[in-house]
Amino acid sequence: MWRTSQGNRCLKDGEATAFKAALGGLVEDLAEWGEEHQTGVGPFDVLSYGQRIAVLEDLAAALFDPAVPMPSHTAANEAAVFVVFQQLKGLIEVELDDPDGTGVRMMVRTACLECGLEAPSEQEDDPEAWDAAVDALSDQVLWDHDFADGDDFLDVPPDDDVDRKLLGISAEYYSAVPRELRDEDVPAVITRLRAFTA
Repeated sequence: MWRTSQGNRCLKDGEATAFKAALGGLVEDLAEWGEEHQTGVGPFDVLSYGQRIAVLEDLAAALFDPAVPMPSHTAANEAAVFVVFQQLKGLIEVELDDPDGTGVRMMVRTACLECGLEAPSEQEDDPEAWDAAVDALSDQVLWDHDFADGDDFLDVPPDDDVDRKLLGISAEYYSAVPRELRDEDVPAVITRLRAFTA
């Protein structure tokens, strides 16, 4: 279970299908490039390879299994959610180069319509229209992008951080460290994530 902007819930139906497709693509990129893979999202990219894989496994469990206790939001796990949606944009970009491909756009369109959001036609070839659609889906899960503001609070003592408190950000939000996988445990977790997203 995850505390989303739309309430405490798990992803389902088209929303779940689109998220799983993007998560699967991200897992493959990480499996291929390892520590070198960069997404451009700082709070995710600064994690070790083992932490990135672990946070994705924990994220998948929370977003899809109602029996999993709801985790606290942290910069790392919310950044991971954002990265998955950015990956979805990347899948659409690749598809736009294929004149016969519409599968990813159909997934995103279905997810948007099921969530009551506007959606482009699957034949739409404007990347900006699809970026907007994916952003709208992302906003169904994320409350905001606080994960990107960590540098603003970096050197402020927790007790003196009035701005953070006014924004409702916990003292541990930026400092929480995801679990670390041992090198020998990473392949098994990748295998589980591949099976989950297949």
